[in-house]
Amino acid sequence: MKGSLIIVGFFVLGIIVGLYHIIPQSFLDSDVSYYALCCLMFCVGISIGCDTTILKSFKKVNPRLMLLPVMTILGTLAGCAAVSVLLAHRLPGHRLRLRLLLAVEHLHHRVSWRRTGHHRPAG
Repeated sequence: MKGSLIIVGFFVLGIIVGLYHIIPQSFLDSDVSYYALCCLMFCVGISIGCDTTILKSFKKVNPRLMLLPVMTILGTLAGCAAVSVLLAHRLPGHRLRLRLLLAVEHLHHRVSWRRTGHHRPAG
């Protein structure tokens, strides 16, 4: 419980720092967050590699459970396409192809961030 509160506290602190523009924009434009994320993923990989029970549990996972992320991605794509049609007046240009391309590109970035560790494994 204490660890979860610390994580939520840092999240709230990040929101406050972002709202009040405490960190300079040049720092935010750099790749510091990318390298920090790489380090975090390395640490998660080490912890998974050292714990043989986690590796065994991955082998026991029902392959049908792998459909969950695929269906989440497809549902998000469909939702983005639907919303892009509804919000056409907010985007430059009026072609459906452009709106769908922007929605797919945005989704690609969101999925990439999820896959690279913006969630913490249970335990």
